[in-house]
Formats: sequence, structure tokens, C-alpha cells
Amino acid sequence: MSTDTSSPAITTESESAPARHPGWFFNPYVQLAVSTLLTASSHVFLKKGSHVLASDAWFGWAALSSPWTWAGIAAMVTSLFSWLYALRFVALNIAFNLAAILHALVPLCGWLFLHETIGLKRGLGIALVVSGVLVIAQAAYEAEEKL
Repeated sequence: MSTDTSSPAITTESESAPARHPGWFFNPYVQLAVSTLLTASSHVFLKKGSHVLASDAWFGWAALSSPWTWAGIAAMVTSLFSWLYALRFVALNIAFNLAAILHALVPLCGWLFLHETIGLKRGLGIALVVSGVLVIAQAAYEAEEKL
């Protein structure tokens, strides 16, 4: 007489259900927005930090003495972690296209915080990018509703 101690794999309802996110902040789409905002702010910080005048400014090493540069580096690293978290739950083609809002956010942040100019053609391009991201966001929202 032999006893069979192996049992077939049993999946519980919680294992087959989609992963739950602890709180609204860990919603993958919120993390995509956090990643995008942190990336846009990091570009502004790095631009501000790059204006350090020194003899080795040609290579940009002097910029490492600026707190703006370090804020930009911290924002970029934090953005990476938000991006990686979001990619666990969102398809890459959706996440990447939603992150394209950076092409609108960075020039707008440059205009708002660095007093850079945005010409008519660039403004129309920004409007086109925003409208494209809104179309993709609407499609992603409708796909999520079907699940």
C-alpha cells in the first residue's frame, strides 16, 4: 500500500483574481502620472542645475555642485521606481503612449518656471500631443471598464 502525498495544484479565487492595489496611490495609472510628473520636474531641475559657471563647465562636472542637479537626479530615480511599478500592471504600449504627455509637460514647465518661449508651431504641436494622449487615455479607460 502506498500513499500518495502529492496533491494537484489548487488555485484559490484570490490567486486567479487580478492583483489588488493597496490604496489609491498604488494604482498603476496614478504611478504613471507620478512618474511623468517627476520626470518633467527632473528636467527642469537639471536645467537649473546646469547653469553653474566654472572652469570644467564644458563637461558639466561643475553642475554636480548644484542642489538643483541633485534634486533632478533624485526626481529621476524616484520616477524610475514609479515607472517600474506601473509597468507591472499596465501594458507597455499603453504606458509608453500615456507617458508621451512629457512632450507637452516639459515645454510647459520650461515656459512656466524657466520663462522659455513657446512659439505658435510648438504650441500647436503640444496641443496635438495632448489630444493624442487623451485619445489613448480614453481607449485605456474603456478597456479597463470591460475587465
